[in-house]
Amino acid sequence: HQPAFYNLRLLLTGRLMSDPRYNPIAPTGFLRLAFPQENSQEERNGRLYNVMSVKTAYFPVNEGEYTFDPSQVAVSGGLFAMPETLKTEAKTVKVLPWPSEGRPQSFTGAVGQQFEIRANLKSPEIALGGNTELEVTVKGDGHLDLVPYPFLPGWANIEKKQLSSPATTKVELGQIVSQRTYNYRLKPTKVGSYDLS
Repeated sequence: HQPAFYNLRLLLTGRLMSDPRYNPIAPTGFLRLAFPQENSQEERNGRLYNVMSVKTAYFPVNEGEYTFDPSQVAVSGGLFAMPETLKTEAKTVKVLPWPSEGRPQSFTGAVGQQFEIRANLKSPEIALGGNTELEVTVKGDGHLDLVPYPFLPGWANIEKKQLSSPATTKVELGQIVSQRTYNYRLKPTKVGSYDLS
């Protein structure tokens, strides 16, 4: 679930008749998150180039070795010039399994540098036979669409049912931001006060 960052840069001199046409590669076995295109200028050997930079994060779903097909960009440089297609080389990505040593029992697949988690109980007081909903919201820099429901303690005398778990993953200020809310229905089977650790 750790992202592989794919960077494509196109350096151009002069003017184009139309914007370059680029179709991002879509390798099987990955979720894709595109960053906004960046345009800049760069000098090389006394010559000024216009630079188009496209960055994409690819999140692997399974372990194994994968080949990314060459990227293609179509450019048209003049009124009577035929469009030209530029190609990169193919790239290979090796996806390793999760380490087994030191992995906690509660690990469910959240891979990233920073995560926050919070829980909210909709109704702290309910009648016997009733239920309440627990929302567990996780936010971080991984892709939470890849993460199943979090590990819940085995609370005695409480029945648990998983509900929907909406998620969003986007780029904000050049950073990956993913958020997912895991919803549960909790139903106590006995009258009493419960400490939901």
